[in-house]
Amino acid sequence: MRAAFALALFLACAWFGARKRARLDARLAAIAAFGADIRRLRDIMELSPMPVAEAAGRLKSEIWERFSREVGNANARMAWEKALDESPEYAEDRELVAGFADALRAGEMRAQLNALELLMREVEEKRLSLSAELEKKGRVYSSLGVLLGLSLALLVI
Repeated sequence: MRAAFALALFLACAWFGARKRARLDARLAAIAAFGADIRRLRDIMELSPMPVAEAAGRLKSEIWERFSREVGNANARMAWEKALDESPEYAEDRELVAGFADALRAGEMRAQLNALELLMREVEEKRLSLSAELEKKGRVYSSLGVLLGLSLALLVI
């Protein structure tokens, strides 16, 4: 009975550590995907001049599809905020991703492109910092989960 309880404690702690690492990994992947989408959006706007809200309709990820659906019912800024509300993957980085609204607010296309350039730089900085955090903390979370699980298992036995 004690061995089973010790094994359960070990597995729970190891799972907890792996879960924390997976959350960091998912956050990094979401920011990297958003950065790639912003780059594609800028490229679309440069190749065929159109407003940012219209160009965003050509991107195929979920957040852009939500935004495209909503932009017909409301102004672009409100549509973006609603799309963000329905996208839990950006919850921790909401302020950064909400910066897309600045590009929507800009009137002329050149101003929108400049706002997208600024957002791309900010997203890249965030991606690099998250990558460094994952490098450091990811191993710590995984190791800590295993070590805590071993320690508790030994205490139980």
